[in-house]
Amino acid sequence: MEYPWCQEKNKKLLIFLDPYNIRCYITWKLNMEIMTMPQKNKMETILQVLRGELNDGKYALNSRFPSGYILADRFSANKETANKAVSLLAAEGYLKRGRGGQGMIVVRQSAFPKRNIALIGVINHPFLALQAEGLQEAALEDDSVVSLIAPPPNKLTMTLNKLKNTKTDGIISSAYGLLPDIGIPVIYLEDKVGSLGLPDYVACDSYHPAFQMMQEVIRRGHRDIVLLIHVQSNPDRLRGYYDAMREAGIMDYEQRTFLMMEYTIGETNLLLKRICRQYPGFSAVVSCSDDDILRMIVSMRQQGIEWEGRKAMIGFGNLRGISNIYPIATVDQHPLRIGAEAYRMLLKKIADPDIVIREYLDTELVNLQNIPVIS
Repeated sequence: MEYPWCQEKNKKLLIFLDPYNIRCYITWKLNMEIMTMPQKNKMETILQVLRGELNDGKYALNSRFPSGYILADRFSANKETANKAVSLLAAEGYLKRGRGGQGMIVVRQSAFPKRNIALIGVINHPFLALQAEGLQEAALEDDSVVSLIAPPPNKLTMTLNKLKNTKTDGIISSAYGLLPDIGIPVIYLEDKVGSLGLPDYVACDSYHPAFQMMQEVIRRGHRDIVLLIHVQSNPDRLRGYYDAMREAGIMDYEQRTFLMMEYTIGETNLLLKRICRQYPGFSAVVSCSDDDILRMIVSMRQQGIEWEGRKAMIGFGNLRGISNIYPIATVDQHPLRIGAEAYRMLLKKIADPDIVIREYLDTELVNLQNIPVIS
């Protein structure tokens, strides 16, 4: 057998195994296979070769990419096939047309999107929307895309099975609880990770900021305190409030806790009247959410109760920058940061499926100066 990559015939095995000769043989063999291929298969092979070269950094960013004519000659293909391969690389985000007849310019050394991430969640609250925004920003910076999927509960399994058969690299799940295992890495964004027993999650600390916030309220002289919760309140927040009150010797904290059953001003008005009957001298309202404290503020205004500078109003979340609108103190959970961190942790999970991700992010007490000091 004759080897065109060698100048002499019938070289010994030692010479054949020379790394240079091996590389030449591989290149010759590949070109021979491409030359004998149908045009359709030839284009797919050309794409595979060029993608590999782009990913390996053979073509520098912002450099001119070989023209269809040059590629046709290199791969012994017709010009139409080579041009179509270049167009597909441009559609994938590797190339873009330069100005003034420059031809195609290399703008990316890896395919776009680099990864496809599915966000399985219902964006029905500003906090969740901000988490999704943080996730999307982090993904785009990494040349990846996030698709929002919000299936009804009875179609969740069907949706996951469809994802299994698509190019989905990872899943961020919010508000759906523990998902069935479909072999795709998952990071959970859940407020109640402890009670749900989720395996891999990114969450913010709720207990310690609640404990510290209640300490600040009590330190400023408030002891006639009422608490607001609703059915979906994070239990860690309430536990933090209770522990701080117990530490300060306020033992009737459960009796001072009021449940908001409906998100209506009418219901809040009735609740406020009940609070005033039971604790007419209350000096602080501490809530598990900004939404609840905002409704209580509206009810106080409607009932002519003056609270600014007199009563401490405490929220949790700092959504919509509420503490910059009303003189309340609250806890900033930084949802944008949570979403971005969830993406970074998902990358770790994709790289090592056996790694366990359990990360709590710090929160921040904001506008403590809005807690009035009483004697």
